[in-house]
Amino acid sequence: MYRGGGVSKASLFAEQGYYRQLITDARRTEIDALRGLAILGLLFLNAPFFIYFDYGYIAPPGTHLVDSLLYGIQVLLLDGRFRGLFVALFVVGLIVQWQRRATDSRDEPMHYLRVRLYCLAVIGLVHGMLLWAGDILLGYALAGLLLVTMLDSPAKQQLRQGILFIVVGSAVLLTLSGLYIEPALTYDDEQYQGYLNQDNFHFLATRSSNAINMLLMTLVSLFSVLWLELGAMLLIAATWRSGFLSSPWPHQVKLSVGAGLLLCLLLSGIHLGYGNSFTATLSLIANSISGTITALIALHWLSRRRLRIGVGIRLLANVGRLSLSCYLAQSALMLVITHYFGLYIAQNFALAHYALLAFAIIIVQLLGANAYLRIFTQGPVEWVWRKAVERWR
Repeated sequence: MYRGGGVSKASLFAEQGYYRQLITDARRTEIDALRGLAILGLLFLNAPFFIYFDYGYIAPPGTHLVDSLLYGIQVLLLDGRFRGLFVALFVVGLIVQWQRRATDSRDEPMHYLRVRLYCLAVIGLVHGMLLWAGDILLGYALAGLLLVTMLDSPAKQQLRQGILFIVVGSAVLLTLSGLYIEPALTYDDEQYQGYLNQDNFHFLATRSSNAINMLLMTLVSLFSVLWLELGAMLLIAATWRSGFLSSPWPHQVKLSVGAGLLLCLLLSGIHLGYGNSFTATLSLIANSISGTITALIALHWLSRRRLRIGVGIRLLANVGRLSLSCYLAQSALMLVITHYFGLYIAQNFALAHYALLAFAIIIVQLLGANAYLRIFTQGPVEWVWRKAVERWR
């Protein structure tokens, strides 16, 4: 498998140091904690989108400076970061599964991963159609199916392909958004008021609108966002494959990373000044790239430092162990809340209120995951996923 510092086709890691720990240990608490942080962070950012998915947060009348400040922090510092972290951990999970299966004669790694990803795609499709159109599972599963065909490619080739896919995906997204530039929607616009008044958030009306949005999102993703996600996944795979993340970073690398983050910050800041559909797309791309860079920094730090495992880390790790169940539970909870209180929330909630709502659900999930794992060893959706994989194989 590992000879003279090289990596064979069956092995995606140099079998030493932190990489070896990932392969041999059943679970790593710090990895689960990062996954839990990503899942809970996604809820914090996504909460306003459960009201009107097409446009996200629409400020109601009477909002003030604090709301603008929170929005700026979200756009400049938070958007894309939790998604980037989740994508990075998704790729690490695929690589670890590959590596473990490469030493198991019962399974060929490619077949095993494909079956897992097919099942995840089904879960994501059902989640997106029935609960929330902002589903990320289907897109990650589709990108993952493409990624596994390239996992054993040389790291340099993965790096080139990753950059190419990010450039192509970004170009397509910007071209599509530039064909018709819409101004930012406001609370008093007829389009938004018409949406709020449609059957007073009738369940069938909101579910049919959600299903249409999911289909449109999937179609757009196939031509643009999917390639951005695949590019990010390839960059993460390349850096792990090469050992770059576990090695000391020279001064030039640190400067390059800092410059990349600063450039992304400036590009996403354009949206705060102009606020239309094109700048929103530009901000999405910049924050996606920034999220990938931030995730690489986190994984590099984790491979070079020993994380102190305290109560907070363990609570996050429990959510990370139940990440799929917690992610779907968030959508289910928000669906119930918006069904009964959606009109009131849309008319009265500023970003601070959404943050408090998300924080309340986060506390419930932190405590609930801890209590659940005292009785069970696996989340309910994780159990269904495992059983489906076993049956399919």
